Amino acid sequence: MKSKLFVPLLALYLCSCGNPDATITWHKVGACNGGVSQSGDPTESYNAGPNQAYVVFAIESINNNGVNQAWTLGAAKFHVGSAFFDPGLMIYSAKLGPFALGTFPIPANNQITFFGNAYGALVVSTTAMDGASEADTANYSLLYSPNPGDPGMIMTQGPDASTAYTPNCADVQLK
Repeated sequence: MKSKLFVPLLALYLCSCGNPDATITWHKVGACNGGVSQSGDPTESYNAGPNQAYVVFAIESINNNGVNQAWTLGAAKFHVGSAFFDPGLMIYSAKLGPFALGTFPIPANNQITFFGNAYGALVVSTTAMDGASEADTANYSLLYSPNPGDPGMIMTQGPDASTAYTPNCADVQLK
């Protein structure tokens, strides 16, 4: 008798009958140490600091198909460990500009695909004084911390952009 009850309960547990998760597709673009603002004024330079680097990520799409609720995507909810996307970093105004990921609503049962991607950046610690030399080749797992009540998130990594070593953030190719 126990086995007859166990099989349907197991099937219910294993099926994806609940509210499905949203899927965020992303890839790493590159890493850099710093640069100069878009004005070119050397007094407006920025640098991640010794043993640190900026790491730039592209958000390709958000698949909310099958999720019967709208929610708000927050750029500052993306992170690698304890390092979060921070739109206050100088790299946002100097490099990412209008292509920087913002905060916006994700409609229920919809997919958002960014034309040319949306970008975010964070600062990571490295063992190398020249942080970009290490961060450029490191593998990072980008995560998203949803708000309470938001759907679950599945983070899907696309192929990383192949870039040359770029200590100067101006040389990072957004792709």
